[in-house]
Amino acid sequence: MTGILLDVPGVELVKLQEAHIEGIIKLMNREGWYYYDQHELKRYISLNQDCFTLFRHGEIVGSIFTTNYGNQAWIGNIVIAKQARGLGLANKMIIGVIDYLREYRHVRTFRLGSVPLAIGLYKKVGFHAEAFTTSQQVELPLQLEFEAVNLEEKLQVERVKEEDLETIAAIDEQFFKSNRLQFLKNIYRDSIKQSCFCLKDQGKLVGFLMIRRRKASKEEGHFSEGPDYAYRLGPSTVLPKYGISGFKALFQQAIRAVNDEVRELGGSARMYAVFPKSANRESIYKDTRALAEAMGMETSLNLNSVFDEHDHIFGAHTSIKNEQQWRYMKSLGFHQEYFEQVMSCSPEGAEETRAEPEGIFAFATPGDKA
Repeated sequence: MTGILLDVPGVELVKLQEAHIEGIIKLMNREGWYYYDQHELKRYISLNQDCFTLFRHGEIVGSIFTTNYGNQAWIGNIVIAKQARGLGLANKMIIGVIDYLREYRHVRTFRLGSVPLAIGLYKKVGFHAEAFTTSQQVELPLQLEFEAVNLEEKLQVERVKEEDLETIAAIDEQFFKSNRLQFLKNIYRDSIKQSCFCLKDQGKLVGFLMIRRRKASKEEGHFSEGPDYAYRLGPSTVLPKYGISGFKALFQQAIRAVNDEVRELGGSARMYAVFPKSANRESIYKDTRALAEAMGMETSLNLNSVFDEHDHIFGAHTSIKNEQQWRYMKSLGFHQEYFEQVMSCSPEGAEETRAEPEGIFAFATPGDKA
């Protein structure tokens, strides 16, 4: 099968091809997504993932990508050009992709990250709220005073080696609930090796952090605007008993390498991170209103309708670790772009594959393959 029928005149959803990538990147740039480039999107093809390009009358007007981990699949990069909105195409794409993966890949649990303003769309196709994350960014090089992190003598921070990746994958799977060894190998091989660190307790690996840089820049023709270089923080996981101190020790080592590289490269650079956030109704409502106002949607926004199924999240146990990370990143100059709602759709198995945020410090976007 090479495509998905959407039953809309002049519209077709076809398997992603290399020739489509430039047009998709242009759409992403218009939406402010500056952290994707040719190099990264081509890997979706080389890894044989099920990704699709939306055409209308022969013109690229959208995309939808998936990452299949076997026991769950993440849906992302859902983009619709402004001239093609209002036709229900996003809804039809999502339903089509879910049906396709169920029939041809036997996937039973689907997840995605939604900005609050899109929650209503995903609820219509059967997705339900699971947890909140926050998307953060900061300008580089990061100007900070490196604080003393008082680790016990038995704890050491070391650069990640190839032979560490299987242990890293086992820790990642414990909290993310999928085996992402190949994903982690791909990130490591494409990361700045000087910025991939692990935390060890008497030689036993108990946490890790990876940072990578997108290889494109405006000068290379892949960003229409935005920074010359976009860095992604994550994935990063630290066993809960080592808490925020373990993350700080890893991050401070990694950011030194990033700062050195940014100064050497010249030009503008920005770092992006996505990590779990304890839900607070007041702050999320405030953030959503600000986002809606920026998009000219504030007059039509009914927040009680957007969040009508979220009581089990707003009333959930607050994670002290999540709050500590929130305050730490803010103190370094990171500012929030928006909240994201992790949502799932599954006739069975969603609980078994739900991530445990207590160990996760940075997702690197759950469905991102790098």
